[in-house]
This record gives sequence, C-alpha cells and structure tokens, in this order.
Amino acid sequence: MDNPVEYKLPPEVKAKWLEALRSGRYTQCNGRLHKNGVGHCCLGVLCEVMELPQEAVQHEPGYSFQVMRYAYKGATASDVLPSGLAHDLGITGAGTLNHPVPNPAAPSNPFHALWELNDSGDFSFAQIADIIEEQF
Repeated sequence: MDNPVEYKLPPEVKAKWLEALRSGRYTQCNGRLHKNGVGHCCLGVLCEVMELPQEAVQHEPGYSFQVMRYAYKGATASDVLPSGLAHDLGITGAGTLNHPVPNPAAPSNPFHALWELNDSGDFSFAQIADIIEEQF
C-alpha cells in the first residue's frame, strides 16, 4: 500500500545525496547511521551531505568501532535521521518510502523504508540511490 503522504526532498539536497551514494566514497554498513571506521547507512550518507556535526557515542560491546551520533537543531540520533532534519527535508527519520519495494528474501513482506533497504544487505548504495531518485 502506498503512503497517504507524498514525501519529497528538496531537489538540491536530493541531487547531492544521489551523487554521494553513487560516488563510491562511502562504505555501506547497517544498524547505525555511521560506525566510525566501518561505514555508513544510506541515511548516514545524507547526514554527511548535510554536513551535520557528529560525536562518538560509545563503543559497541564486543566491537572495535564507535557509533557516531549526528546533531541537528538540538536533537541527536545514531540510528535514524535527527527529527528536525527529517522534518525540514520533508521526509521521515527512517526514510519512509512513498511506495513499497519488493523484498527479494520475503516477497510477501515488502520494504517500507530506506533503512530497511540498507540493512537488508540486498540493496547497494547505487540501487538505493535509484529508488530515492524514483520515489522522492
């Protein structure tokens, strides 16, 4: 089912985000916006494009990387976009899609958000960029 609200990014932000996702400059990871020394989620790449300040939150138990938290208008986040940024860009913190995307591993359970596409391991940054280009 499609969303009742149509999410639309500002064109200049969208263009920069698409370029960054397709550039090969970022390594893809899951679970957090940015794992220092490991990589970024597709939403973390957007935080980088927006040049948000970030700080180390913690070391994940049993891992050598630090989780990074992004700040925007007094709110911080490490797993979804800071709420003010999402609001200002006209999308949700999870990157809710306008139209579901088929899930290759579970066809009866489509993806509804960008974080799901990213964390599934089935979609590269380039493929996610194509979906963003089509839907936002």
